[in-house]
Amino acid sequence: MGSELYGGKIPDNIQTKLVNVKMIISTRTAFAAILDNGSVVVWGMGNNGGKIPQDIQNKMIKNVKMIFSVCHAFAALLNDGTVVAWGSDNYGGKIPDDIQTQLVDVKIIFSNGGAFVALLDNGTVVAWGG
Repeated sequence: MGSELYGGKIPDNIQTKLVNVKMIISTRTAFAAILDNGSVVVWGMGNNGGKIPQDIQNKMIKNVKMIFSVCHAFAALLNDGTVVAWGSDNYGGKIPDDIQTQLVDVKIIFSNGGAFVALLDNGTVVAWGG
């Protein structure tokens, strides 16, 4: 068991939601689980991905295809080819508006320690993060 602050202990109210888990992805201090129905459950350090802002959560309801991570943020590729992100702003957890408008028809996302790169269906790439 690791540090509770960093997700090493799953809170009871989160544990009950972890049913039909398809995949678990981590940052350095948080975890995100994709459920079979396309929903996401997170825990760990809130400002580093362990809490999803309500406006982002609303876009993700039963709509997540895949999640990618950097040190302190997550990015979710949605079923419609768009992307949402949460976590530390300095690590790509907030997508700038001019980048967000370009994130359509996303094929896949790549990440390193602090930035994300999206490959679009037309072969172009869009990057954001630290």
